[in-house]
Amino acid sequence: MKDEILSPKSIAIVGASTNPNGIGSVILQNLISGGYEGEIYPINPKYKEILGKTSYPDVLAIEQELDQVCIAIPATAVEDVVGQCIEKEVKSIVIISSGFKETGSDGAEREERIKSKVKQAGIRLLGPNCLGYINNKEKINLTFARKNPGMGSTAFISQSGAFCAAILDMATADNFGFSHIVSIGNKADIYENELIEKFLNNPDVNALALYIEQFTDGKEYVSLVQSSKKPVVVVTPGSSQKAQEAITSHTGSLASSYDTVITAFRKSNTIMV
Repeated sequence: MKDEILSPKSIAIVGASTNPNGIGSVILQNLISGGYEGEIYPINPKYKEILGKTSYPDVLAIEQELDQVCIAIPATAVEDVVGQCIEKEVKSIVIISSGFKETGSDGAEREERIKSKVKQAGIRLLGPNCLGYINNKEKINLTFARKNPGMGSTAFISQSGAFCAAILDMATADNFGFSHIVSIGNKADIYENELIEKFLNNPDVNALALYIEQFTDGKEYVSLVQSSKKPVVVVTPGSSQKAQEAITSHTGSLASSYDTVITAFRKSNTIMV
């Protein structure tokens, strides 16, 4: 996975507004207040300026090259914006918006179309239905979480945005920092093993924590972690029927068999909690 996905030099936020409680606005606030040193481009045709930044009507109105576009608008409008991103030749897209495969067949079809388009264009995608990500070393907080505990040496990957936000709240209260926090959501493209491999090879990361509702490739995961000297902690979502049903409606995943997960963890250097 290329470095610019979590270390972009320029970011556009589709859905930023003057509403301080809007998701796009909170993301913009976090990016600015966190000290991000790259270029920031709010996108909303209703405004000429948002939080002191020039606002653009759409992605194509930005003349400069764009590393990343963060999309936080209703799901029905996302596909058109993705089309603009492809035309603009951006390097990566983060889709915060929900309303995809976790909602049923219509959302699943929408997600599949977007997945196919970005793959054909060679653009990497984080999400949809995710909280975003934090890279504390690069001062990037591209999430709508209200708290960020700051720099640490542990990387955290979560399939659940809500669980990710809860961890941020608890970590802030306990003054426990993270090097990176990544919410992968429905993982239409970027999935846990790519990030695990990246973080296991990152000298700034000394430990890795995961909350994954379904592993995309369990064998690959075991292979990656078996050879690692860094501790890997996995928080499991639970084995009850209600837990499995909640997961399906939450991120559109079919939760991994609990027994299968236990067996896989025993084969790897995984600490399960």
